[in-house]
Amino acid sequence: MLYKNLSVKELYASIPDAKIIADFFEIGLEIGSSQLAVSAMEELMFRGNADIIIAKLNKSQLRPGNSLTSMIARSLVEYRENPILHKYGKALLQGHGNEGILKWLHTPREEDLSLSEKSPGQDRVNGQKLSENEGLDEAIIDAINEGFEPQGF
Repeated sequence: MLYKNLSVKELYASIPDAKIIADFFEIGLEIGSSQLAVSAMEELMFRGNADIIIAKLNKSQLRPGNSLTSMIARSLVEYRENPILHKYGKALLQGHGNEGILKWLHTPREEDLSLSEKSPGQDRVNGQKLSENEGLDEAIIDAINEGFEPQGF
């Protein structure tokens, strides 16, 4: 019997179409199977399909504190090749971001609202954002800066 010797990695390697892997990821999210969801998500990471991961995570409603969300978050934190997903994983571990990754990116953070005066080079007056996309821009810049931090030193 072949299936007794087939690893998950070999199984995914035998599937050439990333859409099929994405379907596995979506099914895992829908039924709450952390093994299926995370293994498919990590295969998509390996293949460089972060856009598919973002689309599927945006459609799903992750519940903070459950095992599926925790496993996805831990896997995303380890995924340093995509700074946005890495930072989103950290947010999930802290109990944020369950509304979806795109809404999470557009949500102002406490540190964004804590500035009380306009700083040089920033478009803020009395802690109010002047631009609708400023929170998104800052989240992306923060994620990129975190992505380039050296590890293990």
